[in-house]
Amino acid sequence: VAYARNVAIESASGEFLYFLDPDDWLPDDNVFADMYNAAKKNHVLVCGGSFEEYSSHGVVKAWDGNLSKYTFKKDEIVKYSEYQFDYGWVRFIYDRDFIIQKNLRIPSLKFFEDPVFFVRVMHEAKQFYAMKRYTYCYRTGHKPSEIPYEKVVDLMTGLYMNIEFAKEHNYWQLLELEIARIENDYANFICKYLLKHECTELRSIFEKLNQLLQDDNEKIEYRLYNKQIKNKEAEIWRLRQKIEQKEMDSVNEINRI
Repeated sequence: VAYARNVAIESASGEFLYFLDPDDWLPDDNVFADMYNAAKKNHVLVCGGSFEEYSSHGVVKAWDGNLSKYTFKKDEIVKYSEYQFDYGWVRFIYDRDFIIQKNLRIPSLKFFEDPVFFVRVMHEAKQFYAMKRYTYCYRTGHKPSEIPYEKVVDLMTGLYMNIEFAKEHNYWQLLELEIARIENDYANFICKYLLKHECTELRSIFEKLNQLLQDDNEKIEYRLYNKQIKNKEAEIWRLRQKIEQKEMDSVNEINRI
């Protein structure tokens, strides 16, 4: 998909670029007109709005935690140095001449390639116009949730690229966000492969990441393991609570009889 999109960037003839995945859709017929008019009126290279997700469990329009910046509370120009987010690149339009002149392309990764592109575009643009209105409908739950080893390697490669970029340009919020993605968002997928003997590429990325962060006292994989252990302990505690409650209910029922 990265290759196909890069070909599209070169081949496009429009003033702005917009990327839409085949399993997603636009919220309404006025999305392009609204983004284009806002971009031209405010003289920005990048313009976009909020992000909504559709799944079998319902629609998500309000976000928090690591995803809190999927939406905007008001229409305004935002500096990327104050935004420092990595997700939701598809809800924006991008000035094509700017993308071409800055030689901005999507890296050849099979996973997490879009946040790497998005961060660099936003850095070069310096600011963008944010809109409260929803500009993208994202569909989930219809694809396998497992991530194969090759994609996990690409995921960690992309995360490393963004962490390195964040450190180079003093984007400390972005740096912490990317580390949180490793420790929380993708922890289960990473840990599944990290302990296997044949996962040399994955371990090599972690070695580079620890050198980059210069934190020998607390390697990032140790923090990852600790989080996973705490999650398992919490899961076991909740299970014990349920068992104890069932036992207590049974005793009360026997006494009542």
